[in-house]
Amino acid sequence: MVTNKFYKCKVCGEIIRIRYQVGYCEMPINVYCPKCNTHFSGVISPKEDLSILFSLNNVIECDEVESGGYTIELSPEFLTLKYQINKSKLFPGLTPFMRFRLKNNNDADDETIQRTIHLAIESNNYANQIETLFNLLDKNDIPLIRNYLNSINNEYISFFKSRSNLDNISTKLDFLLFIKQYTKSLINSSLLDSTHSRINTLFESLDKIRKRNDYNEYKRLLKFLDQGDYFSMMLNEIPKYIVNFIDNFKQFVPCYLEYKNASDIDYSEIGISSADAGKMCELYSNGFELLGRIIDPSIALDNLLNHMCFDNFGNGRTNFANELLKYTSKYNKVKHFSELDESVCCSFYRDSLNNRIRNPIAHNDWKINGLTQELTFTDRVKGAETKMYLTELVFKCIEVFNSVFLAWEVIYQLFKAKLVLVERVNLNYHFK
Repeated sequence: MVTNKFYKCKVCGEIIRIRYQVGYCEMPINVYCPKCNTHFSGVISPKEDLSILFSLNNVIECDEVESGGYTIELSPEFLTLKYQINKSKLFPGLTPFMRFRLKNNNDADDETIQRTIHLAIESNNYANQIETLFNLLDKNDIPLIRNYLNSINNEYISFFKSRSNLDNISTKLDFLLFIKQYTKSLINSSLLDSTHSRINTLFESLDKIRKRNDYNEYKRLLKFLDQGDYFSMMLNEIPKYIVNFIDNFKQFVPCYLEYKNASDIDYSEIGISSADAGKMCELYSNGFELLGRIIDPSIALDNLLNHMCFDNFGNGRTNFANELLKYTSKYNKVKHFSELDESVCCSFYRDSLNNRIRNPIAHNDWKINGLTQELTFTDRVKGAETKMYLTELVFKCIEVFNSVFLAWEVIYQLFKAKLVLVERVNLNYHFK
């Protein structure tokens, strides 16, 4: 069902003709006035009587006009055409859904839609579950964790319960492994194919190290990491960032569905009507900063894999922490150590970051053109401007999120090794 209505911006009075269609569930809308850049935010939701609930702030519905003003299409699930001059009663072109179908019309694409929309529908629920479980884990309240897990009823928890009796999982370490894998299952649709491939590469690298039987060097690495706060971040800061991303997952749906076509998109013509630019800047900045802090274990693991010692950067053993201090910024560190695709600390990390927008976001020196959805990031220290379309920033947020998850997986696997090799812990729960 497609609806056409006319609205007037409450701030500048600009007339805007909006075409929108019903989606799969209640989804967010975020666009900006083409004249004064006022943020229009709201929701589109199907109702039980098959009508559409449409709510948008900072606008008021107005009488139809023959021409003048602007037209825009809204779709929370698919990429959309940007503002056009309103020239007639006929809204030109196909709907966003029909354009998507013309490009993506096979069983694999149908499955992607189903998995992505399922996560969108459950995103707030899943984010709450992840946050609650890691908070309880941090408090080491085992009885409450067990009770909470028993209260959850979905296909993912049923799978894990079928593999392990919760009554036999009795320690904080057991529950950490259980909860980490459960979290990965919940958010699996937010992980790119390249992320899954990198995780497989990580497993291969760990197997190579284990086959050497040089456990003394492995233990040196694990003890060094234990002295830092990496394992603590695995339990606290990283889950908080993941919760924030998943809680806002609905805003990313159009870009997840089009991720494989990202390089073919005409960003000057095609935009997005679900993403809040301010929230995207926040998530990008938070992911950038976090990745710069948690990449060290990946660097150390690469050294162990390629140079036999975690603190050997290719010219003999040195002080690991001091070596990293040579790189004056998180970006320079990530860029230097993530050159090779076959490494644990791979180019996937580097390519997800754009240092030219990081400082402007940190200092709130950015603005959006509501008509074109072009963002301008101003680095006042360097006297430079960087321009990027909002849709491009959304894709970057997805990539940074996946880089953080990959770095989290590295720390998680090393923590498991620490339990076995250093602490000699016998686990009741076993899962890859």
